[in-house]
Amino acid sequence: MARQVTLAAGLHMVRIRDDVVILDVGADRYSCLVGGGTRLTPVGSGAVIADDDILQELQSAGLIAPNPEAPTCRTPVTPRGELTAGENQGPIPCLDTAIRTLAATAAFRGQSLAQLVGVAEPSSNRPTPFDCRRISARVSAYLTVLPFIPFEGLCLQRAYQLRRVLASDGQRVDWVFGVKTWPFFAHCWLQIDDLVIGDRLDRVRSFAPIAVF
Repeated sequence: MARQVTLAAGLHMVRIRDDVVILDVGADRYSCLVGGGTRLTPVGSGAVIADDDILQELQSAGLIAPNPEAPTCRTPVTPRGELTAGENQGPIPCLDTAIRTLAATAAFRGQSLAQLVGVAEPSSNRPTPFDCRRISARVSAYLTVLPFIPFEGLCLQRAYQLRRVLASDGQRVDWVFGVKTWPFFAHCWLQIDDLVIGDRLDRVRSFAPIAVF
């Protein structure tokens, strides 16, 4: 008989066709259960539905939370639009953004994935309301200075940098992780609700969202 249980803390799961991909944040590792989609069904909020024999296997592997009623994660929102970067910013906004980006680069280095996703919240306990023009201007300045920032990294570092830069403005954003298979590839980006920030909708929509922080 099929029933629903909750995944252990730090685990995220998504079904892609007949396969199931698992992200273990604590181990900073992705795993793929080839054909797993025919045996279990991720249903969001860190929950999964499967028959008792499969659930017993997951429990033996330490993938099931002790308390099945406690959700362990949020469900990613499917992206449907993107925020267009504003016009080129002047030297003062770019200098300010460069300083913030350098600070974020220094903070990024040597941190585990669990540490990275657990920080970069707005500096104020009262996040600023969504202001499309203001965010667009900050993203434009960030993209302008990024080629001049040392130790340029991949999407993980760029998303972390921009998240911290926006957090210093009091702007809360979601950090979304997505995957695709055959070949396997992972990507991450920022969103506000269903609006992609600092990335392209055409690029991120090819990934199945697996986790959001």
